[in-house]
Amino acid sequence: MEKVKINFHFNNMMITHELKIDNTDDAFALKDFTGGNNSLEFEYNIPTIILSYILPYEREGLQMKFYCEVAESKFKPKQWGEIFNIPQYFLIQIEFIKHQLSE
Repeated sequence: MEKVKINFHFNNMMITHELKIDNTDDAFALKDFTGGNNSLEFEYNIPTIILSYILPYEREGLQMKFYCEVAESKFKPKQWGEIFNIPQYFLIQIEFIKHQLSE
């Protein structure tokens, strides 16, 4: 079992998280959900998937492995394993919680 460490930086704060992954000869790739845009829109109190850490998938008849089509697909991220036959992947989500301070 191998580990991958991911650091998230927000202004003066950093969050570190380790993921345990199976040993594999394939290289994982970190893909975002911006679809080529420079930004993502968030709603308060709703978790939003921002990144995926995925293994490549193969297309029938081709001896190549692909990554990009997964994150840019119309399928829900929780369906990727079945649709693209990806044995292991991680979804990274963020949630901004809006609190009102009481006076």
